[in-house]
Amino acid sequence: MKNNVETILHSLQRITPDAGFCARSKAQIIARSQEEKLVRVNWAVALFAHKSARFVVGFASIVLLTTVGVSSYVASNTRSLASSFNNKALAQEADLLDVQIHIKEAVYYDESAEQIALALEEIAK
Repeated sequence: MKNNVETILHSLQRITPDAGFCARSKAQIIARSQEEKLVRVNWAVALFAHKSARFVVGFASIVLLTTVGVSSYVASNTRSLASSFNNKALAQEADLLDVQIHIKEAVYYDESAEQIALALEEIAK
């Protein structure tokens, strides 16, 4: 049995295709690769042959780059925006503003009261 299998395998190693098959296969392979090249080249030529197509491709590229840039900018600044909406920090800041307004009003009233008193003294003389 083993010898029989070995002889079959050795006889299969010696099999070669005939010349017609080789020529036909080679012609088909070459024709297919040339057709694929023509399809690729024709697509590129057809796309960029017209000015309007070039304009559309250029405009689409600019829109794409702008969209990517804006989205990356917004994504990077989201953390800083979120931290600025901290309620406790905003409440403390509002309290400080209220105190500062009252202090400025008190200083204004004090200065105006002194000016009025000086004006009244001059009038009384």
